[in-house]
Formats: sequence, C-alpha cells, structure tokens
Amino acid sequence: MAQVKKTFERLLQIKQRQWDQRWGVDYIAATRADAREAPGISTGSILRPLKLQEREFHTLSEAEKFVSLLALYHPQCWDVHEQFVLFPNSREHPLQNHPMAGGVRLPIFMGTLNVTQRLGNNSHPRVRLKIGNDPREWPMAPFPFTGDLRLFMKDNDGVYCLNWTIKRKYIDFRHRGPRSKPRALNDLDDPASMFRHEMEEVYHADAGIRTQRVSLDKIDLNMRFNLRNLFLDDTRSIQISNCARDDALDLIREYIGQDVPMYVVANMITKKFSIEMVDAVGLIHQGIWRRELRVDLFRPVLTTKPLRPEIVDVIDKYSDWFRR
Repeated sequence: MAQVKKTFERLLQIKQRQWDQRWGVDYIAATRADAREAPGISTGSILRPLKLQEREFHTLSEAEKFVSLLALYHPQCWDVHEQFVLFPNSREHPLQNHPMAGGVRLPIFMGTLNVTQRLGNNSHPRVRLKIGNDPREWPMAPFPFTGDLRLFMKDNDGVYCLNWTIKRKYIDFRHRGPRSKPRALNDLDDPASMFRHEMEEVYHADAGIRTQRVSLDKIDLNMRFNLRNLFLDDTRSIQISNCARDDALDLIREYIGQDVPMYVVANMITKKFSIEMVDAVGLIHQGIWRRELRVDLFRPVLTTKPLRPEIVDVIDKYSDWFRR
C-alpha cells in the first residue's frame, strides 16, 4: 500500500490514470516507480512483462517486485494491476464489461467512504479542491487509498479477481511501517494499520473479491531469485524458428536430471541450431519461465549446475494464495 503525497494536483493525476476502466497494455498504475512519485523509503522497479505486452509495470518495494513475479509466473493469471485505486464512492467490478466476463452483471464496490463509515471510522483522507479564487472556500474531497496488486485469474468456473496486499514480513501486517514508533512486545497491533487492512478487505469483499495477505518472508529464497533471473530473459528476442525452438526444448528435456551443467547443454544448442551462447541460455530460461521445461525452482538454477527435475511445483506450493 503506497503512501503518497495528498494534494489536489496528485488527485487530478490519479483520476486521469485510474478513473477509466483499463486492462492489459492500456492499464496505467496510479503511482509510478520513479523519484518523483514513489515514496522516499521505497525501492522502486519497473518491469516489462511479456504477458502484459511489455507495458511498464511499477513496483514500489523489493517485496512487491518478487511477489509480482510469482503472480506473473502463474499460467492462469492473465492480467495484473499494480498500484490501483480503492475508489471512495461506488464503482463497477474490475471485470465488468471485460470480454472474458461474458456480460455477466457483477457485484460492485461500495466505496471506501461507505466502508469506513460502516466500520465506525470517519478518518478517511481528504484534500482541498482548488476551485474558485478564495482558498478559504475550497471544498474538501476524499483522497483515494491505493492497493498493491490485483490479479485477474481464470479457472474452470471462469474468470475472477484477487486482491493481494503485500508486506516484507508477515508480522508487518500488524504494524504501521518502518517509520512507526516501536511498540511493546505485548502490544504488537497498531490500530491504524489493523483498521487499514480491515477496510481494504471489506472494500473488496463487497465486490466478491477475496483479499490475500502475501509477505516476502513466506516465499522461498531460491525460488524468488530464480523467478527474477528467468523473467529477465522472457522478452529476449531469439532468432530461431518455432519448429527449431520445439526441437531445442526437446533436446534440453533429455538432460533434465542428468549430471550435465546447463552451459554444456546450451553449447549443444548453439552448435545444432546456429544461435549465440547467450541466446541458448536465454532459450533455456524462457522455457523454464513459461513452464515448458519443468525444473526444480527451489534450488539455484545456474549455468554451472545441472538442470534438476521439478520435485514441487511452485504453483502447487502457493496454490492457496491464488484460490478464489
């Protein structure tokens, strides 16, 4: 949940980016991962996922980056919205009018103003609208909260959305953040933080969307770095025909589980298919990222090491996070 400056100008910028319903390559994050917009304590990254037609994908922390890669890796996740607005007033479902939703009428968001009132809290952020010449008469308007990730998923029953709220450590869901004052060990729950999470969950529940709390410390260390390294090659352009690519993948599969380092397998590909070594390694990485080559992602995937067969599927391991 990004913390941004609450100004009239910022409100106009967010409305320009988020008030129209957009998907895929047309989606625009409410907050960009750059020095002008990202919170000062954040570690921003801009990804360009092939799944999202290489649009800029903005993450504001290391935790958001690695969690986003896990979402993008899932074969049934067909869109992801980062840094999205929680609308103050009632709003249509994120899938409403999308072709994949089949024209079904979906439940709506009641809005954060409605939710905060129902929860007995009237501390919704607001900002003055610079309308008119007298600042003393400028009206107040609600300033929107933003969420971390919204996943668009598909299963046998159709399409659905998930709300992922992200922290570095799971215990941080009980704290306000790194700038908050230390609390006694027997008083871990920060009221403001607890209310913020409850509000977000109720907001999404109104629209029939489940909220999943995801923390970086619950994601296997080897797996997260493997996904990062594999993702970097997903958009690599490799000059090889589709037929030859299929043959190359078949060759690689023969060596999964064999005591042969990846670079040796890559060298075989360079000779047989007349491509550069860097492209041969990239082809292997692409095959693994796209789940065409099933290897063990819970151990380091390195060019100097053999390709070890998959023991536990990442999707099975974290399946509960992706359920409806």
